[in-house]
Parts: sequence; C-alpha cells; structure tokens
Amino acid sequence: MTVPLHTFCLTAALWVCHVTSFAQVAAKPAAPASGKLSTLGEAKAGGKVLTKSELRECLTQQTALAGRRPKVEAERDAVQRELAEIKQLDEALKADAAAVDAIKGTVTSLNDRSQELSRKVADFNDRVAKFQDAGRTGPTADRQRSSFESEKTALDNSAQALAADRSAFTAKAEQTLKTYNARVAARDSAASEWNAKNAQAAKVVQTYEADRELWTLECAGRPYREDDEIAIKAGK
Repeated sequence: MTVPLHTFCLTAALWVCHVTSFAQVAAKPAAPASGKLSTLGEAKAGGKVLTKSELRECLTQQTALAGRRPKVEAERDAVQRELAEIKQLDEALKADAAAVDAIKGTVTSLNDRSQELSRKVADFNDRVAKFQDAGRTGPTADRQRSSFESEKTALDNSAQALAADRSAFTAKAEQTLKTYNARVAARDSAASEWNAKNAQAAKVVQTYEADRELWTLECAGRPYREDDEIAIKAGK
C-alpha cells in the first residue's frame, strides 16, 4: 500500500518544492519553471502563477486601462463643471424671478389704480348727468359747475399719469420678461444637453469600472515570472 505524497512549497530567495512520503519516496515530479517571480500589484495569498499568454493579456489590459483613465476622468470632470455652471444659472434665475414677481406686483397696483379711476369717473359722470337733468341755475349752480370742471381736470390728470406709468412700465416689463424667458430657455437647453452628456459619461465610467474590476479579479495580485515579462516587452 502506498501512502499519498505531501508537497510543501516555501517562498524564499529561490522557489523550492520538497516532496516527502511517510512510507517511501515516489517518483520525482517535474521541476517547476525557473525564474524570479513578481506580482501585478500587491500580492494576494494563493494566487496562481500567470502563464505567459495570461500575463501578456493582463499587461495589455493594464496598459489600455491606464490609457483610458485620463479620458474617463476628464469627461467626468467636464460634466461636473457643467453641472456647476447650470447651478449658477439657477441662482441667477432666482434674482430674475424676483424681478418678475415685482412686475406682477406692479401690474396689480396699476390695475387697482385703473379700477379706482374708473369708479371715480363713473361716479363723476353720474353726478354731472343728474346736475344737468336738474337744470339748476344761479350762483350755487355756477359754483357746482366750477367744482365739476376742477374735478374733471383732476380725473384727466390722474388718467394721464396712469397712462404714462403704464406705458413706461410696459416697456420695462416686456424687456425684463424677454430677458428672463431667454435665460430660462438657455438654462433648460443647457440642462437638457447636460442630461445627455451625463448619461453618456455615466456609461463610459461604468464600462471602465467594469473592465477595471474584471482586471482586478483576473490579474491583480497574481504572480508571474519576470522572464516572461521581459520576453513579452521584447516582442517575443
């Protein structure tokens, strides 16, 4: 009956494998490939030595990942900068929105003045009509007519002032609203473009991270023979 062999491999300046048996020495196994070992990154326990073809693929992927990283980071940073610019547009729009709200307040004030003036004019016309229908004469009637004339002048002045205020306000309000609407449109357009760029950047980052994680899983920490690395870099 033959007792199974136990193989103990120790890492030192050189790699040596000792084969022992509790009963008898079996046939000597083939010697491992010679050459100093290194690892891709920090060594991991139990990592299987990469074959030359595996090492070639890992090195190729590592170089490709290193080349892709600056572009990925640049695209991500560009998206973040554009997001900051959009936030600045939002802050600017808050001030514009306050100006628009002020316009609404002025419109309400002008409408109130117009309604009040219309009420006074209607009251004035009603009193004048009643006075004329009464057909009064004499000093008292003359004083009433003079009072009506003064009141009419005041109403006309109020109407002219209201018209002037409304005209000046309308020109200013139209420009304010035009500017505000243009900025809103610019902000919406920038946000729409950013959403598209962000989605594209997210895909690029996700693809890169997936490839990097795959390389980490298959290559990182794996030992390899330095002779293989030298041959690969020499084009062999």
